[in-house]
Amino acid sequence: LKNPFKHIDIFLNNPIDFKGAYSRKEVMMVGGIRINLTSIDDLIKMKHSAGRPRDMEDINHLERIKILRRRDK
Repeated sequence: LKNPFKHIDIFLNNPIDFKGAYSRKEVMMVGGIRINLTSIDDLIKMKHSAGRPRDMEDINHLERIKILRRRDK
């Protein structure tokens, strides 16, 4: 199994305001540890800013996740 937390991206120039992003964070429990995650909307903004082909593909997947979440509400 792949570990989704094995690799992380670090931004030297943050494309979004940290305080605003922190207020919109999502929280996930992993192995009893609380993990703060960037909201999907903020993640999409960051991926647009990076502009790599894989980020553009990720944006498509994230948009689908947003649609599924709205449907499940």
